[in-house]
Parts: sequence; structure tokens; C-alpha cells
Amino acid sequence: MHNLLQYHLIFTKERTDDPRALVRWASDLLRRAAGLKGHVDLLFFPSALVTWADHIISLDERAPRHQEQMDDLGAGGAALDGALADLRWANRWLGGWASVRQALRPLVKASRAARAALRLVDLGTGGADLPARLVRWADGQGVPLKVVALDANPHAVAFARAWLDRRLPPYLRARIEVREGDALDLAFEEGAFDVALAALFLHHFDAAGAARLLGEMDRVATRGLVVSDLHRHPAAYLGVKALAKARPGTSAMFAHDAPLSVRRGYRRAELRALATRADLNGAAVRWRWAFRWVLSTV
Repeated sequence: MHNLLQYHLIFTKERTDDPRALVRWASDLLRRAAGLKGHVDLLFFPSALVTWADHIISLDERAPRHQEQMDDLGAGGAALDGALADLRWANRWLGGWASVRQALRPLVKASRAARAALRLVDLGTGGADLPARLVRWADGQGVPLKVVALDANPHAVAFARAWLDRRLPPYLRARIEVREGDALDLAFEEGAFDVALAALFLHHFDAAGAARLLGEMDRVATRGLVVSDLHRHPAAYLGVKALAKARPGTSAMFAHDAPLSVRRGYRRAELRALATRADLNGAAVRWRWAFRWVLSTV
């Protein structure tokens, strides 16, 4: 334990924000803690680590009764601001943005060919970092994308609006409207959007709520829906727990919620069952780095 602590102090003294270095450090720390031999790199998720993780913790069942701190709609202030900033980091480096972009690429490509605009609703938008990336990316592809970013937490809505004001040039900022609202009872007409998006949001609901969310997304989107969420797996749980402890400046809310989010995530068969329950047509479920499932009807 003394050697582990010394290793931790040496690393944090460097205060690196390089995600690859963080992931390598986290996996090395896990290796040292478990007494494993040889190099284990979580960055590539080798089968040896996955097998080892299965022996350490079982996540066969979801943890729906455990509440994340972000589930409290009264959460706000510096605690929530820090967590939303950490989610922005996670979306950038841990596959959130990449998985969403890949799922939406065919739709953006088709819209560019047709010289048509796109309308998207982002449910559970949090700090609205994905809408910001989406309008920039679509604009670069020659597609004007208009986004309604929805969140039930008024503090998150205020945070997102202020952050977008600082982050985007006026012509792109005008393409994102941030609203407060209930994702399970959307105040939009049928077919109001081309596509509906929910990233790191589905796991906040039990099976009945998740199926209802998918049904609402399908109702308001004419060209399909995209869900990007966490794969409930021991290696993902241990990895994000280590990263949350290792990354300098990680907020207490994110450190608490991130591992719990993995425990509340759905697996492939469960996502397929939810799609069936919601009567989705042509739903596909694909695995993406890092430990993400993408359910899409686009």
C-alpha cells in the first residue's frame, strides 16, 4: 500500500491531463493493487483484464435503487458545475462524442446531399457540450443543424446557456435552444424533429421509464433516434472508478456518480428488449469504445 500511495503522489505531482497517460496510470494502479504480473493497459481493454474484472465484481444485475447525486433536480452550485465539466471531459475522451458523431454521420451526409437542414432534440443535455460539438461539426459539413437541448434541472439549464454563450460564436449559438422540460412527457408535436438523442441518460431510468423515454423519442423524431450509454461491465466500473480518483481536480459528484452510472447501465440484450417494448422499428445496438452501447434507428 505504501508503494501504491507513493506511486499516486508521483503521478499527481505531474498533474497531467493527458487522457492516455491517465488511462495507462489507472490500469497500472489496478495491476499493482491486484498483484498481477505483466503490463495491463485499460486503453485497449484486453481480454485478460476483462476476465480478471469479472472475478473481482459481479454486475449481473442493475443497481436501479441507487440514486446518483445528479438525479436530484435541486442539485446546483459549484458541485453540479464541476460534475458537468467532468462530463464534458468524459464525452471528449471516453467515447461519448465519437459514438454520437458516428451514429449521426449517415444522416448528416444525406442532409448535405439534399442541401437540407436538420432538427435535433437532445434529452438530458446536462452542460450541452454535445449540442455544441454537433452544431460545429454539422456546420463544417455544410449542414445547418438546429438543436433543442432539454434538461429537467433548472441549474443545469442555466449552466448550459451561460457556457454556450461563452463557447460558441453568435451564429452557432443561435442554433441551440436550451429548455427546461420532462423527457418522459415531451412538450413537442409528433415528428417535430428529424432525430432525437439521449447520451448518458437512459441509465437514469428503470426499464419501464427507459421504454417510455424511447417511445417519446420515437414519437417526436421522423428519421430516427440515437442512444449512447454505458455498458454495465466490471472492467468499465473499475476503470472509471480508478480514473475518477486519478484525474486531478475531479469533482466529488462525478467521482460518486460515474461508477454508479456503470452499475445502472444496460447490456445489449436488455437494450434490445427495451427497443422491442417501445415498438422501435429497425433498432440496432452496437458496441463502441470505451464500453458504450449505441442504440440507433437512424
